[in-house]
Amino acid sequence: WATNLVIGVAFVVFAFSPFGIFTLQLPAVVTNAAGRASAAGGLLGVFLMGATLVVTSFTCTAPIVGALLAGVAEGGYGRVALGMAVFGLTMAAPFVFLALLPGRVKALPKSGEWMNTLKVSLGFVELAAALKFFSNVELARGWHVLPREVFLMIWAFAFTALALYLLGLLGHRRVPVEGVSATRNGVGLASLAFAFYCLFGVMGFNLDPIMTAFEPPYRLREIEEHEIVKDDYAQAMELAKREKKYVLVNFTGFT
Repeated sequence: WATNLVIGVAFVVFAFSPFGIFTLQLPAVVTNAAGRASAAGGLLGVFLMGATLVVTSFTCTAPIVGALLAGVAEGGYGRVALGMAVFGLTMAAPFVFLALLPGRVKALPKSGEWMNTLKVSLGFVELAAALKFFSNVELARGWHVLPREVFLMIWAFAFTALALYLLGLLGHRRVPVEGVSATRNGVGLASLAFAFYCLFGVMGFNLDPIMTAFEPPYRLREIEEHEIVKDDYAQAMELAKREKKYVLVNFTGFT
């Protein structure tokens, strides 16, 4: 649970950066030195170019890398190594693709307002992801302060705010958005639809298997059609025989 707590806090803190509350960046001396070093030729130049990418993209990669490295605290070295390997391959794959097909570079979209839109949107997604990690912690600790209805209500609020931002109804840093594109409108409507889907779950309806796996497994007011026996297989079997019911053995953990 400690790892989940660290990851959740990290996601909340780093979500404030895309919102413009504060800016995470390394000193200009470090980035300039890395840029000059990457101009060197040969294998050393390639290595330093990769190092420059890591330095300049620090604000984007810190939440992910920081969350992975937090697993070292619980001794999950293999899991951390696998996560870092997958993360590294994911970062490297686009550059390998562009190196093999250099003509595709010209077709890439130019930097502009869409990058800021993507950054702010990911901030909302980070907040939603942080809530899931906090839910894992409170389940493991047995606090029961974040039931299914509260969890889904917070998600509905977060994705409604994202939809309002994408539709141009909520300005970033109090700056109104002008000229919302069709793609942005479409994603905004999809986000709003997902928010209403979360509200559908708040009203007590069952959601799809993926959302059911994300949401907490308890409600504000439990609706139990069958008696649940915890950590006592013999008692569960005896109860099932007495009531002439099947037995569902659940090995699901908290995380």
